[in-house]
Amino acid sequence: MRIASDGRDWDENGYFCGYECKVCLGKGIVNLTQKDDENSLWCLLHPKIVEISKSRFDTGHFADSVEAAMKEVNNKIKMIVKDKIGREYDGANLMTTALSVQNPVIRLADLSTESGRNIQLGYMHIFSGSMTGIRNPKAHGNLVLDIKRATHLLVLASLLMYKVDEDMNL
Repeated sequence: MRIASDGRDWDENGYFCGYECKVCLGKGIVNLTQKDDENSLWCLLHPKIVEISKSRFDTGHFADSVEAAMKEVNNKIKMIVKDKIGREYDGANLMTTALSVQNPVIRLADLSTESGRNIQLGYMHIFSGSMTGIRNPKAHGNLVLDIKRATHLLVLASLLMYKVDEDMNL
């Protein structure tokens, strides 16, 4: 451990120690099924992801919960693109069109800098890959997810929704 200038400890990986997370209460474990929403992961997720996924998740339909969340991400971007350019795309093609570095419909960073272009490109690949590797297989087959994997994927869907909310073109 090393001591930061403000007196907090941090480990060899650069993570600050000594904070008690409101969600896991310092245990490093989060339970999406606990009833107290103030101390559950649901309070951290994007409101649209919670709205569309929580009831499915709570009834044990984990794959359906994730599929619905990813469809919601796709639909949100589809609506933005349709409103801005009048064309309709879907899935990975939608994401590469919407988040293109050269002519983005949704701008997530300052594209005049190399760092900004890297952010835009990286998120374009994350969004596109999420449609190809997560949404599509769930939509075209009866896949089974356990609670842990479903939780991971809901957090990803939430991140994507929050990232779209940061659209710098608005």
